[in-house]
Amino acid sequence: MQDRNFDDIAQKLTRKIYGSIKGDIRLAVLERDLMPVVRQEKGGNALRILDAGGGAGQFSVKLAALGHQTVYCDISANMLAQAREHYASQAPGADVEFIHGSIQSLGERALAPFDLILCHAVVEWLAEPRETLAGLLDLLRPAGLMSTLFYNRHSLMMLYLIRGRFDKVMSGQLAGWGNSLTPTNPQEPEDVYGWFDAWGFEILCRSGVRCFHDYVTAKRRDEFSREDIIAAELKMSRIEAFRSTARYIHLLNRKPDGNT
Repeated sequence: MQDRNFDDIAQKLTRKIYGSIKGDIRLAVLERDLMPVVRQEKGGNALRILDAGGGAGQFSVKLAALGHQTVYCDISANMLAQAREHYASQAPGADVEFIHGSIQSLGERALAPFDLILCHAVVEWLAEPRETLAGLLDLLRPAGLMSTLFYNRHSLMMLYLIRGRFDKVMSGQLAGWGNSLTPTNPQEPEDVYGWFDAWGFEILCRSGVRCFHDYVTAKRRDEFSREDIIAAELKMSRIEAFRSTARYIHLLNRKPDGNT
């Protein structure tokens, strides 16, 4: 198994996620979870931010536009090209460095420590997710923030159950293949939570992303406005009964300060 490179389906990925309400829901949850904390860090001064596996940079560009120093990294040249265009239009003049390469290769560079690392919708496409995240944490300053958005394996099982694909659930063969947007290595939330617990990180928040959207038929969803759907998703996102089967889970954690 290898880390997924999206060069072959970069346009499809961006269109399917950020060209739809799926992307709007994701951005709404991330903004709600992160923006208040970012404003408080370092007395509101500019932060040094790493967007690891940044895709088209839809969220990190918002932080760059606020004056934060950003380093963007992605293994896909096509995704990086999209990110460059996005930054040029949404945050012209931003203090941003673009790196074409794997997340794992960042440790070989002489990078100053980061105040905040974003790793969004990456974990589920990695061959060794725990080891890769652990490597990223070495780039985070003491008491720095780690924002991890990962695909929830439980949600995929629920969707297969609803569709009557009991064979997939019973076999445990849930990984996507080929050009599918179903992740190759979806994770169970308890495992990811356990990693951060073992590393001694403080939990600042856990939120579900797309708690009910994917379980409602398209015809039914079309009866409601985007604003109403997003408002309902935000309301449900911190309730465990809904978070546990959300399509993605967002974790915001703080690294130990090294003084204990």
